[in-house]
Amino acid sequence: MRRFGASALKGKRGLLLVVMTMAVMLGAYLAGWYTWEMGYQVEPLTYNIEYGPAILSGATFGDAESEMESLYLEKNCTVHFVVTAAETERLAGEFYDLQLVLVVVGEDYLLGAVELDLVKEGVPQGTVDESIFLWGEMDYYVYGWLEYWTGALVEPVSGNITVSIYAVQAEGPKWLYVGDEGYGSIQAAINAASDGDWIYVEYGEYFENVVVNKSVTLISEGAMINAAGNGNGFLVLADDVKIMGFEIYDAVGYQTAGILLGSIGTTWGGSPVTVSDCLITMNYIENCSNGIYLWNSSSNFILANEIYESTDLIGGVPQGIFGNGIILWDGGKDNKVSWNDIEYCDRWGIFLGANTAVEMDGNKVHENWLYGNGMYSYIPPGNWYWLGIGVMNAQGPITITDNYIEINATATENALWIQSSSQRSTARGTR
Repeated sequence: MRRFGASALKGKRGLLLVVMTMAVMLGAYLAGWYTWEMGYQVEPLTYNIEYGPAILSGATFGDAESEMESLYLEKNCTVHFVVTAAETERLAGEFYDLQLVLVVVGEDYLLGAVELDLVKEGVPQGTVDESIFLWGEMDYYVYGWLEYWTGALVEPVSGNITVSIYAVQAEGPKWLYVGDEGYGSIQAAINAASDGDWIYVEYGEYFENVVVNKSVTLISEGAMINAAGNGNGFLVLADDVKIMGFEIYDAVGYQTAGILLGSIGTTWGGSPVTVSDCLITMNYIENCSNGIYLWNSSSNFILANEIYESTDLIGGVPQGIFGNGIILWDGGKDNKVSWNDIEYCDRWGIFLGANTAVEMDGNKVHENWLYGNGMYSYIPPGNWYWLGIGVMNAQGPITITDNYIEINATATENALWIQSSSQRSTARGTR
């Protein structure tokens, strides 16, 4: 059984090893604004795959990353990240599509992420203001990256984006506790919680199939969820849910995962549910039918998780459809899948698609580490495949950048496989 704690985020490639460049004091009320300039440089792609007719010739996809900025909060605050209308107007002259993603890290936890849509199809989006609640008396680090499409630009562009940050003092959410001095189960705490509450789960082993039907934050330092081969570890049926710092084992069954976001309804007896604005981060998931499964769900962040040995077997019998590390299935847009470590899963490390054509605009798969996945795949029975990232019947712009995929060169290989997926699907720097 592999141990995984909150401090593991420090080892994620390219995340916390970035040099801290500036400390900023934000007071209780923060009179005034702090301005941060994020640099960017658009470079020609080193590896590009286009499927379907090109929308505009000379188009360049890509991303640019910032160094990390540090800030300190004396009080609980809602922190706003703002790009002005004048700035988005200027950027519309350089980009056809432009999105800024900001990730906030504090106390070894990846506590939140926001995305700012600055330019869409050549149209500036005016003043863009996104916010996140952060606790007081803590140091935080803000890390940003851009996802862009330049349209018909031929020459690379470079420059800076000015992001203004301000904070407003806010009431903190209510805390609930699971363990010796709190609730006896995670489900009992969720049942007692209200939207916006935070639930801390003490270290220990919990034999549960948790249903998260409220907008809560679940946080732990390695509490073990044993699904006992009887369903999902976590089934998320609400928007704006955060799950961080858990170990999840033995979630086995049809449309089952260590963490399942959304549901067609057949697995829990209800109506279909899609979810959005969830953050799944810093979890360790092992021996589940799928590690993390998103069903037709949008605008979620799947960041810095470890997934190990997802299994295609039920009762010792290969099914031929399970065993994925992370799967986005049957739709869903604008999800971010980054910094995940996925190893020795029976099928795909990461898979996006559906049985028939479905819109999956804006999904991003960026800087994931995939090793040895697909080694026990039965496609068809008797053949071993090594499977990295797969895309099937996914329509719309899907960006796959800077992933590391290691496979066995002696087996049938699909490090990156794209089928029946049209428009601006692209892969850059994936190797």
